This record gives sequence, structure tokens and C-alpha cells, in this order.
Amino acid sequence: MTSERFKLLGIGLVIIFGTACCKAVLEDDKVADSQTAEEAILYSGAGRVVELLGDSIHVKVNHGPIEGLMDAMEMSFPLKNTDDLRLIAEGDSIHFEIVVEPAGKFYLIDVVTAEESHE
Repeated sequence: MTSERFKLLGIGLVIIFGTACCKAVLEDDKVADSQTAEEAILYSGAGRVVELLGDSIHVKVNHGPIEGLMDAMEMSFPLKNTDDLRLIAEGDSIHFEIVVEPAGKFYLIDVVTAEESHE
């Protein structure tokens, strides 16, 4: 009878600790997801390429208002993927995403010409 009690006690402890560990892992996943969501904010924009800057990292864009971020203006943006420079030329109308990181760093991703975005 005593060995059965120890078995039941052992099973009970496994269930209790197993549940606690699973809950902790799930909570950690939720925190990780919320931190990821807080790490960077994504905005969509459109504009016209004014200049491909000589450093091959930046592009100057005359863009319309970017909802939730800024008014229409002309400014230089760094590109996350410099391969995007091969897909655009001065004068092209483009659509893009702006990634804004918490520390204020920002860059363009998913740059496509207006013609490509309608295909």
C-alpha cells in the first residue's frame, strides 16, 4: 500500500511540475512574441525615386504621406537589401515598406516599381 501511495505522489508531482513548466514555456513564448512585435514597426509608402546615392546603400525618394509615421517629403532612406538598387532607377514610381526599429533606426524593404506592384 505504501508503494502505491509513493507512485501516486510521484505521478502527482510529475503532473504539477509538468504543468508549471509548460505554463512557463508558454508565457516565455508570449513574451518573446510581444518583444518581437515591439522591436520594429512596419509602414507602407509610395513615391518617386529622385536619386540613387553614390554609397549604393541609400536612395532619395519624394514620397507621399506615410500614415502613422510622417508627412509627404523628399528624403534619403537606407536600403536593407542593396539588391533592390538593381531593380529601380531614378524617376521610377515605387512602393516600399519602411521598418522603424525602437532605437530609431529605419530602412526600406520590399521596394518594387509601381508597375511590378500591379502585376
